[in-house]
Amino acid sequence: MSRAVMEAVAPEEMEAMDVNPKLKPPDVVSLPRGHNMKAVCCTDDPAVLCWSFCISAIWPFYWCGACHTFEPREEAAVYKFNAPYAHIYVDRNNPDQNIFCINPSLQVKKYSRASYTVNLDACKAAEADGSPLILSGIVTYHVEDPWRYLSSENVHSFISNQGLVVMKEVASKFPYESRTEGGVSLRSADHRNVINAHLVERLQHRCQRVGVTISEFDLTDLSFAPEIAAAMLVKQQAMATLGAKKLLVEGAVGMAHDAVMGLSSKGIHFDDAQKADLVKSLLVMSMSDSGAKPTLGV
Repeated sequence: MSRAVMEAVAPEEMEAMDVNPKLKPPDVVSLPRGHNMKAVCCTDDPAVLCWSFCISAIWPFYWCGACHTFEPREEAAVYKFNAPYAHIYVDRNNPDQNIFCINPSLQVKKYSRASYTVNLDACKAAEADGSPLILSGIVTYHVEDPWRYLSSENVHSFISNQGLVVMKEVASKFPYESRTEGGVSLRSADHRNVINAHLVERLQHRCQRVGVTISEFDLTDLSFAPEIAAAMLVKQQAMATLGAKKLLVEGAVGMAHDAVMGLSSKGIHFDDAQKADLVKSLLVMSMSDSGAKPTLGV
């Protein structure tokens, strides 16, 4: 698990992720990639050879469908009497060698190693501070363990449902906007990698049982729910106005200081009361939204 995710997840949550019996992979026998690939035509199993010989004697065209052509990134899991027997793939260094003769008595299940995407519909979730958000995302995955993948049903729907759960879990761990400088938040672009890594780790743990690897998990939509969107917009506008006022105050103070020091360096001296009036006038002129208006003391 990545360091960023380990820091964001509490120790007790990590322990719960490892011991949850509902997320344990099913008891499926997995064979390594390329296992028995050279023994798919003439197997060393007497039962398969005897069966093939008998069927061939009865039906001479039994071997007509023995040749299988594999497309790029296409592989196959081969079963013998419903038990995993061999794995077939095309060597990248020899892409032209993509035709295999497979004993018709063996069951061939093809699948693709290409990447698949799952679009997660918008859902409502509460962030760490309790504000409701509207989230949507996209998941990219590929088949890693064909034996688990082919023994599972509706993998695409399974990943979609689990992705929605993971989005809600991750949203509840982080605030929409961090109250501390440098804190991790859902909205910050600087911490997008941390959020994505957290999403991938959580979803990978849930999808390990179906034999897929989660390559990417990105949030495509992140906004406040309609019921609080107006209030949060007012809050953001107030924070932006406050930040702008602070910047203006800092600039006005600097201008007043420079004006007083500049006049003093030119031999024009003021007493404390005159300095206070000058600074006050400069601050009012700098901070006012309207133009300066001349005044006459009476």
